[in-house]
Amino acid sequence: MRTACRALAAAALAVCAVLAAGAPAPAVPAAGGDPWLLYVADAGSDSVSVIDTARKAVVAVIPVGDAPGRVVISPDSTTAYVTNEGDDTVSVIDTFTNAVADTAAATATTAGADAGPVTAVTTPDGGTRYAVNPARNWVDVIDTATAAVVATISGGGAGPCGVAISPDGAIVYVTNESGTLSLIDTASNSVLDMIAIGGRPCGVAITPDQAPRAVLAVTPAPTGQPTTLDASESTLRFGTVATYTWDFGDGSVATTTVSSTVHTYAAPGRYLATVTLTSSGGTSTTRVSSGQTVIRNGGPQARATRAVAISGYAGEGGGLPITGRTARPALLVGALATALGAVLVLLCPPVDRRGRQGVPARRRYHGRHATH
Repeated sequence: MRTACRALAAAALAVCAVLAAGAPAPAVPAAGGDPWLLYVADAGSDSVSVIDTARKAVVAVIPVGDAPGRVVISPDSTTAYVTNEGDDTVSVIDTFTNAVADTAAATATTAGADAGPVTAVTTPDGGTRYAVNPARNWVDVIDTATAAVVATISGGGAGPCGVAISPDGAIVYVTNESGTLSLIDTASNSVLDMIAIGGRPCGVAITPDQAPRAVLAVTPAPTGQPTTLDASESTLRFGTVATYTWDFGDGSVATTTVSSTVHTYAAPGRYLATVTLTSSGGTSTTRVSSGQTVIRNGGPQARATRAVAISGYAGEGGGLPITGRTARPALLVGALATALGAVLVLLCPPVDRRGRQGVPARRRYHGRHATH
C-alpha cells in the first residue's frame, strides 16, 4: 500500500510540475516531417529531378519544357518556377504534388530556339516574378497567380544575364552583358536608372536585410494610470524601424511608427507585454526568399517581452493576481494540487513508525495514557 501511495504522490507531483511549466511542445519525430527538396533542371532530358536531401535520392522526375535552365522557388516554398530556354516558356511546378500545374508562355512573339528566359526572382510577397530573357533583351513580368506574362520591360541594355531584387521588393537589379546594371521600378515596371559596370557582368546578389534587435523597457503605473513601454534602445543594421507592434498582454494590441507608447491597464495583476519590430526593408521575425537567396533574414530577435506588474489589487494578503495569459495555468495548477491532496489523504492515511496506518506516526493513545 505504501508503495502505491508513493507512486501516486510522485505522479501527482509530476503532473503539477508539467502544468506549472506549461504544456510541452510536441516532439518532432526523428524520421518525420517534410525533408528539404532539391529541384535540379536537366536540359538534356527536358525534365526536373526532385531530390530528397535526407535520403539523398531522386524521388520524382517532372517533364517540363524544352531545355530547362534555371529553377526559382517561391518564398512560401509551395511553387517551383522553371525557365525553359528552348521553347520560351516557364513551367510552374506544385511542390506538394511535384507535377506541372501550369505553363506560361514567356512572350507572344517568336524568336526561334534558345530565346526563352534563363533566370528569375520572385517578389517578397510571392505575387510577381521577374524573368530575364537575354535573346530578346528584355525582362518578362509574370503574375504568379495566373502564370501569365503581364508586362515586358526593355531598354535596360543588351544581353540581360543575372537578376536580383531588393529586400523591400521595390527594385529589381538586372546585369547586362553590354556592361551595365539596370534598375527596374517594380511599381511601374519600367527602367528607373542605369549604372555603368564595364566588361560583361552577369552574376548578381544582394545582401539580405537583417532583423532588428528589439529591446523593451517598461515603467509600470497603478491601475487606471498610463504605463509606459519603451523600445528606443532597439538596434538594427540597415535602414530604420518602420513599425512597432505592441501586445500589452491584456488582449489589447497597437501598432505605432514611434519607439514608445503608453497603455492603461484596467485591472491589477501581472501581464506579459511584447513588442515586435519591422524594419524599413520589411524584415521582422520570419525569413523571406526571392527563390534564389534569402532577402529578409528575419528572426526571433525582432521581438522582446517583459513582465509588467500592475498594482492596485485589494485582495487578502496583498499579493498581485496573475492575469491575462498566465491566469488559467496558475488557477488550474492550484485547483489540481488541492484535489490531489484530498485524494492522497483519503487513500493514504498517516503511518506510524511500525508501519501501522490510521494513527499519528509519533503519538498513539492506549486508553487514558499516551505513549511517545
